Amino acid sequence: MIDFNKIQENIDKAFEEFLVQMLRLNDDKLKYYYWSEVFFETVGNLTFQHFPLTLEQKEFANTTIGKSHFEDSEISFEVNKYSHRNDLKINNVHKLFSGSNKAGQQNRYEYLKEFVFWEVLQIGAAVDARQMPSEIVDIQKRNFLRTYVKYLIENTEKPTFEILKLYRKYTSTNQGEILEKKLKELEEKGIDNSRLTTKINQLYILREDESKIHFVFSRVGGEEKEELRELLDVMGRKETGNLYRGQASSIWKLDSSLTREPKYLASEADMYYDILSLKPDAFENDHSIYERLITMQHFGMPTRLLDITRNPLVAIFFACNNLPEAKKDGIVFTFSTDKREILNFEDEKLKCLRKLYSKNNWNGEYDEKAADEFLTKVCFIKGVAKNQRINNQSGDFIFVGNGDSISKELRDLPCLNIIIDATTKKVLLEQLESLNIHGGAVYPDLTHMSNYIRHKYLDKEKTKNIESISYADSSVLGNKKRRTTEKINISNEDFRKIWDFSTKKEPVVVVKQLTSDFDSVSFWSYNRLKKLHTFVEKNKLKNDEAKKIIENIVAFDKIPLPNEIINSMDHKPSLKERSGVVESMTKIYLSFAEDLKQ
Repeated sequence: MIDFNKIQENIDKAFEEFLVQMLRLNDDKLKYYYWSEVFFETVGNLTFQHFPLTLEQKEFANTTIGKSHFEDSEISFEVNKYSHRNDLKINNVHKLFSGSNKAGQQNRYEYLKEFVFWEVLQIGAAVDARQMPSEIVDIQKRNFLRTYVKYLIENTEKPTFEILKLYRKYTSTNQGEILEKKLKELEEKGIDNSRLTTKINQLYILREDESKIHFVFSRVGGEEKEELRELLDVMGRKETGNLYRGQASSIWKLDSSLTREPKYLASEADMYYDILSLKPDAFENDHSIYERLITMQHFGMPTRLLDITRNPLVAIFFACNNLPEAKKDGIVFTFSTDKREILNFEDEKLKCLRKLYSKNNWNGEYDEKAADEFLTKVCFIKGVAKNQRINNQSGDFIFVGNGDSISKELRDLPCLNIIIDATTKKVLLEQLESLNIHGGAVYPDLTHMSNYIRHKYLDKEKTKNIESISYADSSVLGNKKRRTTEKINISNEDFRKIWDFSTKKEPVVVVKQLTSDFDSVSFWSYNRLKKLHTFVEKNKLKNDEAKKIIENIVAFDKIPLPNEIINSMDHKPSLKERSGVVESMTKIYLSFAEDLKQ
């Protein structure tokens, strides 16, 4: 006889495996997490997604598996054959619960149904993979986990899995206690920060990183420009260091564009000589391999160099100014060179770089043992102001070697990890603007400067106050749909139109554009290109057109127009079918683009 306790053990085991995977992203423990639905959605990719099943598939799930899934013949599982949303039911479910388990069984029923459905689909896939494709099984697994997360957050305390014991409640740290005290003082003055209070009570930080992590939140009722003031105070301390790097997502590892991708690493020398052969004039003023690498880095080629800056304001800008990651927390790493050697750009050790790109051309210029030691470590190198951008960004570099312990060395390298709450990014960008730190200053080439000035004056002279923004056809936008009562300034050029397939009208959809430093070369990693190839093949699309649509979604949140969708297809649908096909493909494109962002 199967009872609830036995099923619950399997549920907790599956959930624990997911937690370990999420909190040890890229073989590295996350520095912090929120015990909230929003965090599990954005970082854990847990969104509930409905998927269609044919009558034949439902019949297969019900009769072949559902009726015999429970050992007790009185209990059975079924999918409603006439429901588009796959309504689920466990017949005689009350027989699973006994004694103390009867309390709260109604609340448990939702995640229990989703778990059993996942099990049924798994069995179905093993019996007949054509009837139950693995994609459906994976979607249902996320549906179950999403439902279980919702139950745990709403009904119980945080579970006591071993992985969670590595984390400590933020409000029990010195920094958390100070912030909590300030919020209570403001509350006594009648200033409402309840949303932030709730958020910090859901925050847990990795115990081993407690002394090396600092959070920056925006609170109501504080001093003017308190966020930037707080950041500069923390970054100005001697123990914090004097070099900085800003990244738009706090879950991104500290790594160079070349060493984070195995395919790039395997073809390092070939890529180096390919670009030299194709664009020799771009390197005519470079006098060393190091200077060539700086030029390559400037133009988006993957290299072992990791950009850092001596200007804390520039680091904050990079942590905040990235549209695709606007809803994720940013991070500023700080480094100290007091205990580490920082090489001059003419240092003799940099001659060892030749060993990475040539097997025979040593010329006795360096000791091979010393070269091997240098090329397996991490070191700081002074930048060369080869162009105005490097000069404006006060740029230096971290060189990332090939050693076995490089990953750990990079993780331990920062003196401090400063997490910038996602809602604080916009505030900080506005504060940086008043100090002349903006897209036009950080990227001083004519194109970026022109874009900055153009948007600045559009926002200033041709804006509209939008009291309520709603998308006319939320089914087209999928996870992009939202409603807000927050006033937003939108320039005329930032208005976009999308076809409403149900009314054939052209409703206005508002998309707020920020400066995007989207880099196509670095974005299309080997794994993403592999996914793109599968996506294009599966949906019978033209590779280049599909790639352009996806880049526009990722970089600018640009919803593809109907003509763009049609032109990306190998075979164009008839006029009669067109609206339905465009609606379906828009959803597919948006879903795939969201998947690539993770």
